[in-house]
Amino acid sequence: MAANHFDKGNAVEHVDASNGKEVFIDETTLDPELHVAATLQHGSDLDEKEYKRVMRKVDWRLMPPLALLYAWALIDRVNLSSIQIGGLAADLGTDKGNRYALITMIFFITSVLFDYPSNLALRKFGPQKWLGFIGFSWGCLTIAMGFTHSWKSILVLRVIFGAFEAGLSPGCIYLMSCWYPRFEVQKRFSFWAAGAILCSGISSLLVYGIEKVGTVDGLHPWRWVYIIEGIVSACVGLHCGVILIDFPDRAVRPRLFGRKVFLTPDEASIVLARL
Repeated sequence: MAANHFDKGNAVEHVDASNGKEVFIDETTLDPELHVAATLQHGSDLDEKEYKRVMRKVDWRLMPPLALLYAWALIDRVNLSSIQIGGLAADLGTDKGNRYALITMIFFITSVLFDYPSNLALRKFGPQKWLGFIGFSWGCLTIAMGFTHSWKSILVLRVIFGAFEAGLSPGCIYLMSCWYPRFEVQKRFSFWAAGAILCSGISSLLVYGIEKVGTVDGLHPWRWVYIIEGIVSACVGLHCGVILIDFPDRAVRPRLFGRKVFLTPDEASIVLARL
């Protein structure tokens, strides 16, 4: 039999399971509906078939949105070199001095500075709200780059762009590691990275195709690259804001717009018990 005792000072319950292991459940982050179910689940044999069914459900709702979001982040990030030779240098003079180097480098400075705060916000607001917000925001910034008329404007937008995109990669990795055990999460990491890289491979083809169209409505092709890719990025961000799931310890909470919960308490307890 498992012996339970409650440490009020740490607000943590210690469960000594029959296998001799001590399990810690943080009541400050665990939903009340999951508390009893998760506690009882420890020390018992899980139905492997039921576990796989639940994880397939998680896979379909978590992995495609994250891979798509990361793919368009890579596309928006790496298209600068193609745009530079496709008309940006001629229009805004980014080929003079160290202007292009500054525009390229400044992104990574704010990306590093805002990495940690962004991941704190991810936990506070939830992946659905936060990742959807930053995806939509950098999409809008990308659109704005298509209407700039000086290299300094591009520089400022790249500063803000780096701040918004700072928490994407570590945030996605953190979210996946919260849903999958350590011996299963590696495959998800591989799918996430490979899927994003394959999708981002269309960036150069997209730039080439748009450049062949030529000037439309007085806007040069490189501007249309930013506008089109920005619109897609904003749509992907909105999509993630609707369909992306929260952390497993919040999986039984009602979702945005009053939609039903993603997992039942029993399903959520199965996921938590295997972590």
